[in-house]
Amino acid sequence: MHRKLKLIKVIFTPLTLGGLFGPKAVSGYLAGVIVSGVQMAISSSNSGGAWDNAKKYIEAKNLKVSDQDNDINDKFLTPN
Repeated sequence: MHRKLKLIKVIFTPLTLGGLFGPKAVSGYLAGVIVSGVQMAISSSNSGGAWDNAKKYIEAKNLKVSDQDNDINDKFLTPN
């Protein structure tokens, strides 16, 4: 159900914009979608790399914690 609704939105948003506001609005909408999609892809790839580096740093036992925190892997690397 949700997947079909998303597909309908993807198809009908440019058509509705074109019908209501003309081809310039559709070209502006599509350009904005492409630019924001590229920005999201770059941000996601950089964030994923930073997350992986932090995980490797913790796994290498480089992170200093207080004595009361016995197992750092349980604290930082396992989901809650």
